[in-house]
Order: sequence, then structure tokens, then C-alpha cells
Amino acid sequence: MPVVTIDSRQVDVEPGTTILKAALKLGIDIPVFCYHDGLPVAANCRMCLVEVKGSPKPLPACEVQVRDGMEVLTRSQVALDARKAVLELILLNHPVDCPICDQAGECVLQDHYFEHSATPSRIQVSKVHKAKAVPLGPNVMLDRERCINCTRCVRFCREVSGSRQLTQVHRGNHTEIAVFPGRQFDDPYSLCAVDLCPVGALTSRDFRFRQRAWSLESSPAICPECSRGCNVLADAANGRLFRIRPRNNPDVNRWWACDHGRLAFRRFEERRADRSLVDYKPQPPTRQATLEAADVAAGRLQAIRSNGGRILLVLSSMLSLEEGFAALRFASSILGEKLVLLAPRGGGTADSLLRTADSNANRSGLTRLAAALGLETADLAGFFASPSAAEVAGLVSAGAEYEVPPLPAGARISEAVAFSHCLDAVADKATVLLPIPGHFEKDGHYANCDGRVQRSASAIAAPEAAVQLHVLLSRIASKMSGTLGYGDMTSVRSAALSLSGTGEGSNA
Repeated sequence: MPVVTIDSRQVDVEPGTTILKAALKLGIDIPVFCYHDGLPVAANCRMCLVEVKGSPKPLPACEVQVRDGMEVLTRSQVALDARKAVLELILLNHPVDCPICDQAGECVLQDHYFEHSATPSRIQVSKVHKAKAVPLGPNVMLDRERCINCTRCVRFCREVSGSRQLTQVHRGNHTEIAVFPGRQFDDPYSLCAVDLCPVGALTSRDFRFRQRAWSLESSPAICPECSRGCNVLADAANGRLFRIRPRNNPDVNRWWACDHGRLAFRRFEERRADRSLVDYKPQPPTRQATLEAADVAAGRLQAIRSNGGRILLVLSSMLSLEEGFAALRFASSILGEKLVLLAPRGGGTADSLLRTADSNANRSGLTRLAAALGLETADLAGFFASPSAAEVAGLVSAGAEYEVPPLPAGARISEAVAFSHCLDAVADKATVLLPIPGHFEKDGHYANCDGRVQRSASAIAAPEAAVQLHVLLSRIASKMSGTLGYGDMTSVRSAALSLSGTGEGSNA
């Protein structure tokens, strides 16, 4: 193995290791603009220039591979002068409009300037002006004056997403990022280009000018829009969610996330169930009102049970494992049922990068959980099309966002109690609606398409009237002279994860 000396410290590395990676192994940070772990090396920004003994000029650390006996200096005067010169040239035509730039606070150019230059430009000439606020596509805006032509976005489209929708045009200091004539940047992963941009040249049209980066708090979460279970960061401020960004997980989504998954949270804001409904009448938006509505639901369900009626649980495949466990326990212990109706969400579309055709965040986990509890599962639509549907007098729906099939002829369902975070088709048909926390308002675990169990943390607080599902089910169970056997979230979570088999490959 080659032995290289970097800043007077030796390190053994594998053959083919670059100077940049060898330095990182020693904890030495070399500044970069164009380099990214998920992209092919371009070595065009020259920000990572280092001094190598025996070389007549500085070399790019991101591209040059180490050799045995190599001596590298990352903080020598030669290296520092080279970085300072690179920054001076980059800033020569940069607008330096940091106060209004969305990237302020997260800008690599800002960080490198303060770290490696922090001096006024020596060249007093008019800047080259270019187009600003250029809409490249439905989700991305381009400011050509801010662009430093690192080509991260171009390489992403060429090597990762495969769309090849971005390119460089013109030459010299007139070089620009552009789309091809008559086309737009509608890559399903276009917002990854925004993540990759080290400056504020590419910005999200959804997030643009909505919040300052330093005001945001990031929470590690799981995207609920398909069974891939992409790891994301949910950025919130003042009790509101503002953006979703990918969180690197090499075993799931690496550094990427699709535009659909990033922007889907907007629909929950528009249809949020912020209060309980009893017989379609809104109740006060308070926790107490929700608990009282749960008592009403308990009385009605108990009346059906007393008359020998059958009540079935409808389980959304979007629930967390903790919620699913509580609901399944309710079905078996309180409703006395061994059959559970699974209600998956349809409309999934797969792509070649991350997105799967299954648009349900936790179908595999909830199915496995039901089997572990000895319960049978049936598809909601298929059951409603069978003669057995006529025997059902009540439904308890846990979760939201599934298609409601038409009721069969002769159906005699008198009560439908729904636990939901949004006002969708399920809520529209509920005689009692009880609001629960939405996906980004709760801590929970989800099993993705590979069986990996992953934790999703809450990013914002739920409305006052939204009560955790296991709390509502425990209250209803006690009113029906029963018990779930699990009083708090800690015991519910422990039991759910134990039955789900959080073994190797899990992030629980």
C-alpha cells in the first residue's frame, strides 16, 4: 500500500486513492467547488490545488492519485496563494449579492472566501453582466451571474439522472449553464442540481425567498412518497415546513431525492385536518374536543358490538410501524377480528434511479407486522367486491390517502370512524373524524422496499387537536371495557420494532 506524507503526517492508503481522499483520512479538509463524492471528477475549479514536492506547479487534489513516498503540503504558501488567486478570479464577475441570495448561510463560496481570502479584489473593472432569474424549468431558477461553472449540475444530469438536459454554452467569462433550445429543465430530479450548486446560481422556485437558511431547523426524516424510504432532512421554522432535502444514506438513496417527494408536503398543508368532526359537524380545534369525539366514537362502536355487528379495521399503508401496531392490537383485542383490510395508495410510477412503483411508505412493514400478530389481511377493494362486505356494520379507518371503493349493494355500514391527518376522500365519508399527527409531525419507523426499518423524526408540532393514534385507540378501548396492553409510546415502539425484526440493515 502506498504511504503518503500530508502536512508532515503519514498515512497508508489503497492504490488509486486521490490526494483529497488521503487527506480526509487524516482529517485534513481541502476546499473544493467542483468535486462531489457522487459525481465524476472534473477538476475544473482548481480550488483544491496543493503543493506536491517535486512537482513544478500545484496539483488538483481531487484528481491526482497518491504514489508511495509522495509529500503533499496543503497549507504551504504556494497552496494558499493558489487558492487565493482562484477565489479572486471567481469573484471578479460575481455579483456578491449575498444579502438577497437564498444560498446565504449555506454558500460554499462565502465559506471559502472567509477561510482562504478575505481580502478585497485588486482588479477594479466592470463586471460581466448576465441574465438573472432565468426559469430553467418548473422547479429550478437560474442566476447566471452567480454561476461559477463548476459543472456539478451538468455532470449530475449526464451521469446520474441521465436526462442530459443541462449543458455549458459560450466561452471564457461568457460561459453559461443552459438548456437546449426549445427544451426545459423538467428532470424528475432537477432539485438535486440545486443541492449540488455550491453557490446561489440554481435555486428552488418553491423555496426561493421564503425563509433564510439560518432560521431553519433540520430534522432527519423518511420520505413517505414511495416504498424506497429515501432519507431526507425536513427543514422547518416557526412551526412550518419549508423544504425537504436528501440526506446521504449509501444503502438507500445516496445523496439524491426526487422532486415529487420533496414537494409533496405542500398538499398536506392545504388539506390539514385541524379539528375533529362528528356527523360532519366541526368541533372546537382542541385536544379535549378530540378526546370527547373519541368517546362518541367508542359509544357508537360499542353499540354495534352489543348488537352483534361486525367492525373491521381499514389500515392505511402510510402509517408508521408504531401506529400500525396499535391499530392491529385494537382490531384483535377490542374488535375481536382476525381480518384486517389493507388500503394501499395507488398511482405509483417507478423510474430508473430511486422511485418505486409502490407509492406506499410502509406496506411491507405493516404486512409483516400483521402476520407477526397472527392476523389475516385482505385488500380493501377486493373485500368490498365480495359478498362478505354485506356483513360489516362498522369501519375503523386508521390513516389516510387511499382510494375508497364504492360500497357494495346491500351494505349496512352505519358507522365509519376515521383517524386521519388530512381531509381526503376517507375523511369525507367518516361519521366521526379524529385528527392525528401527519408524517412530519411525529416520530415513527417505516420498513422500505428492501425491508430496512428506518426512523423518521418529527420536524414540526401537530395542531392542538391532533392526538397520537395509540392514545385515541387506548381511550376508545377503555370506554369499550378493554385495553390495548400498551399505555405509552415507549412500550408501543418497543413491541412494534420487536415484531418487525429490526435486524441487520435497519436504521431504527
